[in-house]
Amino acid sequence: MKLGVISDTHGYLHPRIHKLFGDVDEILHAGDIDSDDVLIELRAIAPVTAVRGNMDMYGRVAAHHHLLIHMYEGVRLLMAHDIGLPQNQTRSILEALQLHDPQIVIFGHTHVPYWGYHEHRLYINPGSASKGRQGSAPSVALLHIVNGQITGRHYQLDT
Repeated sequence: MKLGVISDTHGYLHPRIHKLFGDVDEILHAGDIDSDDVLIELRAIAPVTAVRGNMDMYGRVAAHHHLLIHMYEGVRLLMAHDIGLPQNQTRSILEALQLHDPQIVIFGHTHVPYWGYHEHRLYINPGSASKGRQGSAPSVALLHIVNGQITGRHYQLDT
């Protein structure tokens, strides 16, 4: 399974997304969508699963859940917009981790790409697809899950 991972679009979909996500099985949006138009355009590429971010207060994007648990190829994934940081997570995320024990945690909010393990879990932040922070360029990630094996990487978007 090939997943396109995106976050913090803030109402803007970079034109390079169509090429990068052109052959994905599903797109995961980790919040701060800001506009249903972004989801409509993403759905033209592949099915989309999204969570609500702190900026998704109005319209149809506000109806998304703030937390998602899903299985992909036998691998449990948790997605939420703002988890804190892997080393200092919010109480609600810690409770969800204990309850669901995911192997992968996808998050956004920081606008900074992250890919690393913390306490046996893989944490992935695709960065912001609209505007990076702390010197990072806009970015997304591709995630491959095949026979329980997890691989992938970040892709910078041309600014």
